[in-house]
Amino acid sequence: MFDWWYSSFNPLLRIKNCDIKFIGDDDPPIFKYLGRYLQHNLEEDIITAQIDSKLQRWLTLVDESAIEGRMKAWIVNFHVCSILAWWLMVQNFGVTTVRTWQQRIKVLYRKWLGLAQPAESSCLISGEWTSEGL
Repeated sequence: MFDWWYSSFNPLLRIKNCDIKFIGDDDPPIFKYLGRYLQHNLEEDIITAQIDSKLQRWLTLVDESAIEGRMKAWIVNFHVCSILAWWLMVQNFGVTTVRTWQQRIKVLYRKWLGLAQPAESSCLISGEWTSEGL
């Protein structure tokens, strides 16, 4: 009935037999705007789960590598934590999520550096993390 009606938005556009995606068709339904990930429902659960799985994958990769413990701590401190610091500055994560990530990293630092469990851990990660960033 409305085949002749013009619209600047056409959800059926294709390039080289591939549909052009628009916001809402993504799987998972998130998109990035100015460095910040946004979900379709404006919550943070999918984004948090993705970042948590990336962090776990990176920590496992570093932990299973054949390098010495101090080198592992250096890689996590200056590479993984710097990426996390960016996400903490642009996203709004809950304090419990950030504390969970911090605890996960501190456990590995103790393992790699040979520190006892009751050892003071405030010096392990440079700076304390909050939901507003570093």
